[in-house]
Amino acid sequence: MQIFRLFQTGFGLCVILVVGIVHIFFAIAVKKDAERMIERKEGLFLVDPNLWAFACLLGGITTVVAYWAIHYSTLRPNRENMK
Repeated sequence: MQIFRLFQTGFGLCVILVVGIVHIFFAIAVKKDAERMIERKEGLFLVDPNLWAFACLLGGITTVVAYWAIHYSTLRPNRENMK
């Protein structure tokens, strides 16, 4: 029975580690994309790239979907309002 508990603990730690790594990759990707949007003078909505990256570290896929919806989907506000 102790071996099973050890496996559960190890598996749980692996899941947490993988989720953390995925959040880090999402944050890096969103930060780079946001910086490219600024370079192309397309403008960002609400906050700067660093804050979007920090939000992705905390929120993961939910924040990435929100970022995409705000900046790339047809739900996006007019670009004139974003500059």
